[in-house]
Amino acid sequence: TKYPLVVLDGANVAHHYAQAMAGIDGSSLSVAQTKPEPDARGIQVATDFFLQAGLRVLVVLPQYWFRTKPRPGDASSNNSRMETPQMEILNELKTKGLIVASPPTDDDDAYALTIARREETRSLSKRNGEGPGFVLSNDLFRDAQERDTSGSLKHWLKHGRHESVGPGRISYTFGDMGTMDDRGERILDFIPNPRHPLMIWIENEQHHHQQR
Repeated sequence: TKYPLVVLDGANVAHHYAQAMAGIDGSSLSVAQTKPEPDARGIQVATDFFLQAGLRVLVVLPQYWFRTKPRPGDASSNNSRMETPQMEILNELKTKGLIVASPPTDDDDAYALTIARREETRSLSKRNGEGPGFVLSNDLFRDAQERDTSGSLKHWLKHGRHESVGPGRISYTFGDMGTMDDRGERILDFIPNPRHPLMIWIENEQHHHQQR
């Protein structure tokens, strides 16, 4: 029997972490400025949370995220995305087999939803014994819902297959709880929706282990 699979909408998680960090740092964005650069540390702390709970995790990211940004004065790489320290985080996750890189011309959201729903479908077969699939994102996937004329995606995202399993989409936030990483740098805590049945299950499992 496999434990549930949580598929991270990696870009969404990294952007929300960066926005939360910018707000805590007190840095405000002017109208002329764009959103803060995505921060892969958000992906790392969210992934660690679910792995430590014994769940399976995959992170879907656009393939172009794996292009490093050039150093100052280096004009050889114009289409790059992440700074080198961020790349170290992503490469570590990739080495562990936790990254799914979507083709550069494709919609990465579609891959995250497809993987999660495929696992959900497999979990309905008792013979296979896979755990349910979920997608972690604060995106409501409205475009994908509009394309799905059957309405099944909307129902899965909002309700899931049963109230005991919970919605297919798990929302989340990040908060400053004074946590430091190995280098002594502040890192935000990952806080998934505490009312989602999967989070309640995780808490119960942790409480059960602590009592042993």
